[in-house]
Amino acid sequence: MVLEIGQLFYLFILGLILALLEIEIEGTEGWAKNLPTKKIKFWWYAKFGKEVTGYHLALQVFLLLFFHLPLVLFHNFSLELELLVLTQYFFFLVYWDFLWFVLNPGFRLRNFKRGGVPWYAKWFLGLPVEYWLALGVGVFLPAVFFGLPAVIIQLEYFLTYLSLTILTIILFFIFARHRL
Repeated sequence: MVLEIGQLFYLFILGLILALLEIEIEGTEGWAKNLPTKKIKFWWYAKFGKEVTGYHLALQVFLLLFFHLPLVLFHNFSLELELLVLTQYFFFLVYWDFLWFVLNPGFRLRNFKRGGVPWYAKWFLGLPVEYWLALGVGVFLPAVFFGLPAVIIQLEYFLTYLSLTILTIILFFIFARHRL
């Protein structure tokens, strides 16, 4: 199954709206710094120099369940669909999170770098390591089961999301940056 541009656009809009919602919830502080939420130590997050919050844990579980909703509603499960859902989820994590930084009036894009984002301690080639891991899973996970042609499709998805992100940034800085 290959997603069409309209489906990719829909998923991107969900990420955009979630970024805006999270800006409203968290304000100018990220990683739920001022929210009344639990701080939970998971070994995985500790590897990246941070602890998970109850807010983020609940949100991630919600998102995984939400992404699987069509499979549940239509009783349509297959390895191909599961990989499609998971890869879209991993792409979603990156553009949704990055849009939080771009659209947040309390954050400046020039601060999106090592040392500028306290909850991202490890960076590689100008991006948090977590972004690279998510993008790597998004692009290469299907290749494990379906070979190189699956990588080409995933790269097309990635480039579509990258293009939509860049377009959003341009439109935001032209029309909305000084109004928010």
